[in-house]
Amino acid sequence: MKRAITIIVVLAIWALAAPAALAAHTATVGNLPGTANPTTSTDFTMTVTNDVGSGSAIDIVELVVDADWTVPSSQPAPPTNWEYTVLANTITWTTTAPAGRIDTGISVDFSWTATTGPAELSTHNWTTTDVPNATDTGTFDTQVGPVTEFPHGLLIPLAIAALVYIWMRTRFKKRGELR
Repeated sequence: MKRAITIIVVLAIWALAAPAALAAHTATVGNLPGTANPTTSTDFTMTVTNDVGSGSAIDIVELVVDADWTVPSSQPAPPTNWEYTVLANTITWTTTAPAGRIDTGISVDFSWTATTGPAELSTHNWTTTDVPNATDTGTFDTQVGPVTEFPHGLLIPLAIAALVYIWMRTRFKKRGELR
């Protein structure tokens, strides 16, 4: 009897939690190009994908562009059944048409324009909202101008190479093979 009650309680909890878990969505967002020239008006394409297995369709996409950039109020035409608004450095695309929503496994391209800031790595924040108002957020970067930072992935190999060079030079000097 206790086992039957435990099973019923577990099933009831699962039944209550399942709709909430299925309602959430997971988005993948990419942006091209990934590089741009400083202080230049540049056209970008942000691709929003509602990942397979997501429970709800996306009907709002928001992009908060790096604060050093300038976003004009006039933007390229939005995707079919979508419209956009611009407020400062935030572009918000919305759709109320079921045919415009980004369903599970579907990708939609959003074109946008901005004047880039100074030469640096610029970070932009995105948010997607689905029909029951669950959100997913993330960031992507744009390299403006030349890379000015040392590539961190090369730091350790370069340090090891320098130490090996110093060790070998010292060793050969002691043996008289190096002048």
